[in-house]
Amino acid sequence: MLQNHPGEPRFPTSRELHPRAFNRLTQKQQTLFNGLITLAIITGGIAIVGAGVLSESLEPMPAGNMFVLAMAALALTCFAIITKLLWKAANLSVKDQVSYYAAGNVPAEYPEPYRQALQLDDVYAATLWTETLEYWPTEVRLEHANIKPQSFPLDDRQQPKESLDEHWGIVTKKDLLATTAALKSGMHCQGFLLDALGDHRPAVIERIASLTGIEESYIEGLSSNTATGQPPKLIWAWDLWRVIPLSRTGFMAGLISEQEAWEQILEVSCWIHAIFDSLEDYHKNLRVGHAYWANSYAATQERRETLQNFEDNTPFRPIRNLSWKRQSVDVLPTHIMTGLQSNESSPETLN
Repeated sequence: MLQNHPGEPRFPTSRELHPRAFNRLTQKQQTLFNGLITLAIITGGIAIVGAGVLSESLEPMPAGNMFVLAMAALALTCFAIITKLLWKAANLSVKDQVSYYAAGNVPAEYPEPYRQALQLDDVYAATLWTETLEYWPTEVRLEHANIKPQSFPLDDRQQPKESLDEHWGIVTKKDLLATTAALKSGMHCQGFLLDALGDHRPAVIERIASLTGIEESYIEGLSSNTATGQPPKLIWAWDLWRVIPLSRTGFMAGLISEQEAWEQILEVSCWIHAIFDSLEDYHKNLRVGHAYWANSYAATQERRETLQNFEDNTPFRPIRNLSWKRQSVDVLPTHIMTGLQSNESSPETLN
């Protein structure tokens, strides 16, 4: 398995020469490369000029011949080392990824249910990793391995921890599990349901439709059961999807184990695949949920453009083209099946 080079959109990384590959060499290697280029040009030029002078000389010049040969040999040696450095640069990203996966016990390819779950988070990945639990190579993965990739930095736990605290107020494992439990209970679906059934229903629906460009009839139908026995969709894509990045980031922050993260992710993925008809249906609901939560034209337009860019420019990602595996509604908990209108459900409300 190879993914994009961290921070770059091209998928997958490959053995190709380009300026970005050169930048992955160490500072010493880059300095050596530049010095060798200069030396090769100088010595090669001297050899060419010297050979020209000697060819026009009427008298044999053994010392001159030796000097020209020495310059030519030095130039060729420089070019040989330059070629080796270029080959190293071209292979570095591939070599580092392969070493990272091997040292971190990452499978060559995750089973399909795992990849189906990761597909749900792919739209916002951009230049991040989409085929592994982590978004970016992380020290947590290599905790007991003695390797240090040269072409990309390893993310320490600090940045993910800061992100979780800044956006969610999550500092501990207990915080994380409480937040994911609240999302799975309908953190934002509850408010949406109250608005969808309340006196302000027309205004709420019109507002979301104007922000997203999604037809009002679709938004109106989200709070109703379907004739086929499907539960109300509400904005479950928005609540359940957020469990996935929280779990992935929680793993990178070292708050939960890899197994604990996958358990959370696979559970909500199973529910999502039972609620929604297709990846497009899921994305549509995700946009409605985000618009309800953000209530901002600028934010919703940014999400809309992100989704459009995803649909236009990422068909080359294998995970993008996975078929949608519909799950039976039998896997859904009662509070989802009843559209949060059961006495058994009392979702916790958080911001």
